[in-house]
Amino acid sequence: MEFNSKSSNIKSVKYDKDDKTMEVTFTNGATYVYSGVDLVDFQFFKAAKSHGKFLAANIVPKFKGKLKPKKHE
Repeated sequence: MEFNSKSSNIKSVKYDKDDKTMEVTFTNGATYVYSGVDLVDFQFFKAAKSHGKFLAANIVPKFKGKLKPKKHE
């Protein structure tokens, strides 16, 4: 599942329900991958009024995030 965010800081979000990973790409180009994210947490994130605030309050403190290396072009 993937969607573009209307957040001023988040460009897009991709969720893999099999791996339970949520990949967040920010407007500055950085992408973080959060592991162990349940589908319900992703659904709450997607439905949140502010994706940035929800991410900071509910995803970052609860799940391990790792910066994804940028692909060389």
